[in-house]
Amino acid sequence: MLFWIVPLCLQPLIAFSIGLRRQIRNFPIFFVYTLFVSTRDLVLLFVRHNARMYSWIYFLGEPLAILLGVAVIYEILWQLIRQYDTLRALGMRLFWLSVAVTMLAGLWMFYESEFGRGEFRMESVVLIERSARFVQVGVLIVFILFISHLGLTWKHYTSGIVAGFGVAAGLQLAVFELRSTQLIAADTFHLLNSLGYNVAVLIWAIYFFSPLSEINELGRLPATDLARWDEILRRYLNQ
Repeated sequence: MLFWIVPLCLQPLIAFSIGLRRQIRNFPIFFVYTLFVSTRDLVLLFVRHNARMYSWIYFLGEPLAILLGVAVIYEILWQLIRQYDTLRALGMRLFWLSVAVTMLAGLWMFYESEFGRGEFRMESVVLIERSARFVQVGVLIVFILFISHLGLTWKHYTSGIVAGFGVAAGLQLAVFELRSTQLIAADTFHLLNSLGYNVAVLIWAIYFFSPLSEINELGRLPATDLARWDEILRRYLNQ
């Protein structure tokens, strides 16, 4: 219950902080994601004793939450490289290529499962979510490798958002794997899964609750050679 209540208390405050710091224009999808997840979890809290309604709300809302999470990554990437034509084109291609590759890998995991063989059980529904987490982790890994050369530091909202998603998706995927091999019990699985998301929310809270002077805004990136990289890349591709 504690892991349920903490995000419910923090995420509305994070959304309020985003608006107070005038960052909605920079992170509109992350703002929507924060409000959507907190609203869904609040509804689930009130219907937790109705198993059927709880299941429908959770398993219909979770894919949308994951899609919004991937959209947040796309949003951050777009904000970083939108001023550079060549980097923008290359970055978008790499992003969608990584999405396609990880989706194929996730579908393969799904096909090899019992659900893919026609036996529908709750474990198969859990596998769908595990496959989706695998897609998200794959996209995040490619994205982190890409932005590591763009001059970003850990004192950026972008770094905090990416770190939160990366830690949560990685921990939850590891928990799914442990559960699939029966190394942990169901209660432990739910507890650790909630813990992963709590860590992400705490990371976001640290960034958006920190004094403004300690966090560089998205529009104030440190000095980089992005313009020169863009020109070199353009000349290389034109050869």
